[in-house]
Amino acid sequence: MNNTKKASKTTPQLSIVFPNWNGVQAALEYLGSIQNSSYSREKIEVILVDNHSEDDSVSQVRKKFPEVKIIELDKNYGPAYARNRGIEQAQGEYVFCSDNDQNLDTNCLQIMADYLRGANRLQINSDIGIVGAKVLSKTKPHQIVSCGYTFNRWLGAESGRKDCKEIKECDWIAGCCMMFRNSLINEIGLFDEKFFFFAEDADFCLRTKKAGYKVVSLPDAIVYHGKNKSQALETLLEPGFGKYYDYYKAKFRLILKHSRLLQKVTSIALHLTVLSLIRYLTGKEESLVLKTRALVSVIADFSPRQNAQ
Repeated sequence: MNNTKKASKTTPQLSIVFPNWNGVQAALEYLGSIQNSSYSREKIEVILVDNHSEDDSVSQVRKKFPEVKIIELDKNYGPAYARNRGIEQAQGEYVFCSDNDQNLDTNCLQIMADYLRGANRLQINSDIGIVGAKVLSKTKPHQIVSCGYTFNRWLGAESGRKDCKEIKECDWIAGCCMMFRNSLINEIGLFDEKFFFFAEDADFCLRTKKAGYKVVSLPDAIVYHGKNKSQALETLLEPGFGKYYDYYKAKFRLILKHSRLLQKVTSIALHLTVLSLIRYLTGKEESLVLKTRALVSVIADFSPRQNAQ
């Protein structure tokens, strides 16, 4: 991107990677927020991976942001696959994975990069694997969407952090706002592409922690995000399957990959019995048949060797 600011010699080259699918207006807004970032623009590489959009996303981005690198896919493979294709071509020392329907606070990228490299310390934060931002709602800027999650392996359930005012470790952060060193990919691999639309970020962070690194949420780095994943479900239904099929598949795959045997048995049993009953009694949409089909599909496609990937 064209730069009006002098880049610091110590500012790491940053690759911003994000998938896009029929989101031309959101993508253009996001690119505008990147352009307004305080991060030295000559140090930023932007890679948009288009999941075969049927609107004019590609042509509009090329017209208004010709410096953006665009990778065009032949169909919608989901965020994990798209991010991987972008990361494979990323030249930056750091990678920032994000979504198309978000905007960055002016200092977001700089705060994250500074913490990751230990700018105010005597040495690099080598024990930090991933840093994430606090995610606020685009439409309700005072509403916190996410500032990190914890994973209860006995319940097979995640819970969002409640205290978002302090820098804290967590099990994972949202895929719309994670920054890491490009070299991390050499250690833990790319995103697991078997997570089509959910939990690819959770799996990536849990693998990072398994490799001995910390995952940290930074409250002063702020991202404003659009619709959440439950809303986006409406446009990603698999033919012949219900609304939550991919969510169930992701949930069970995450349990199989990151829990011990007794935890797997316990959490899956709870999801098929007590937790399903609670959702039903509280009036939430639930389908035990669909959930069971998702579990069978995941087990049939799962290999223990995938725990390391």
